[in-house]
Amino acid sequence: VGVMRAQSRDLSQATDAVLESLASGNPELRDAQPPRQVQLSQRTAIHHQLTNRSATGDREQVNFVTTFLADGSLFYYVTVVPANESNAYAGTFRRIAESIRLTDR
Repeated sequence: VGVMRAQSRDLSQATDAVLESLASGNPELRDAQPPRQVQLSQRTAIHHQLTNRSATGDREQVNFVTTFLADGSLFYYVTVVPANESNAYAGTFRRIAESIRLTDR
């Protein structure tokens, strides 16, 4: 979970800029599914489900969810799990995301 200065006031563009930066250090980082619009703390958010090769050589699943804060900063929530264990963690990660309350409005 974190906050960073957004490169754009367009959520898709701001998210893509962060993902491009992450991909520069993770050349095998790829979208596993098309990005989709979701809600995070009652705000419009974008969810990217990605795959990557971990340091151990195994496949990992990366979920990256972003939304804007009132000041234009980009809030993000990231989960990383071995791809073959993603179903075991999905419910927990969903409950964590549902518990996030952004109160900066």
